[in-house]
Amino acid sequence: GDNDDDLMNKESFEAAKAEGALFVKFFAPWCSHCKRLAPTWSSLADKYAEKDVQIARVDCTIETEFCSQIDVTGYPTLKFFGKEESKYRGQRDLDSLVKFIETQMGRIEPEKSPGAGVVWDDIILIHFYEEGESRKIE
Repeated sequence: GDNDDDLMNKESFEAAKAEGALFVKFFAPWCSHCKRLAPTWSSLADKYAEKDVQIARVDCTIETEFCSQIDVTGYPTLKFFGKEESKYRGQRDLDSLVKFIETQMGRIEPEKSPGAGVVWDDIILIHFYEEGESRKIE
């Protein structure tokens, strides 16, 4: 639940990272987007409680130096630390988060070619509007 046992500082983060994969929410208690994400993040943590990915949180109002070191520029910042570091930019619902983790762990194939991500969707939408919908927009 919302207890603080999953809160990390730099030391516990480094220790956990040495043990395996981590998915971390860097947040600030006053941030409304963070509050909205909290129940979903708890569910995610429960889902992975016995698995090989540790779900954790870092309160950037406490760990200010650590957060700036790790390049947290806004809240919440979600970062996966596995073979490589990857910032999560997708939808913040449970299914999307799980899919992201499983993809990062190499258990499911990425749905699109690597690096295409969200930008690719935007390009498709733009073209669709240009071809079929342009008169309505103008």
